Amino acid sequence: SDPDIAKWFPEIVNTEVVVDWDSKDRKIYDMLTKDALQHGFDEENPLALITVLQMLCDAPTIIQNSAARFEAYEDSVESWDGFGKAPPRSGSEIAAELVSRLEQDLNNDTHTKFQALKELLDRHSNEKVVVFSSLKTGLMPVLKERFEKWGVSYVEYDGTDQQKQEAQDTFMSDPDIRVFLSSDQGSDSLDLYEASVVINYDLPWNW
Repeated sequence: SDPDIAKWFPEIVNTEVVVDWDSKDRKIYDMLTKDALQHGFDEENPLALITVLQMLCDAPTIIQNSAARFEAYEDSVESWDGFGKAPPRSGSEIAAELVSRLEQDLNNDTHTKFQALKELLDRHSNEKVVVFSSLKTGLMPVLKERFEKWGVSYVEYDGTDQQKQEAQDTFMSDPDIRVFLSSDQGSDSLDLYEASVVINYDLPWNW
């Protein structure tokens, strides 16, 4: 807002992209919501329920992945002999409950949010783009899979400090790398002046 500082920066253009549901995904969302209300998940742990529904909005298969991680966690707790460290909790119990009631597997092929992301990347095909998501564990592997399927070159800001620095340096110096993929780890104190577009695939609570 300071005019003396603002004159050194390009104009920021904020664009909200409204993504309508695919009818199949919408049907599943409505069914899960109704199911969650019937079983009292909204009262027991409303934030966990919101997170699970956000997973469906971002990429349907991450609900299944979260459910599978929770089931693996439960199995490891059952076989734990009580010595040493307890198995680390992983996945979502609510996701496991809801997935157990689904009549079919979820997939990402008709997910309209991915279609919108692809359209944005195509529209800015000659620019460097930062793609940001707050859902690191579940969503990052799915986004990387999409980029590889679409032939979009990327680096991921993840791993050790050295690996993250290498990802940043590569994105800035290699003209063939189009996307800088980041979770909350890259939400602060990064100077990515080569990028002219930021796509917030989703936003954290405190964005």
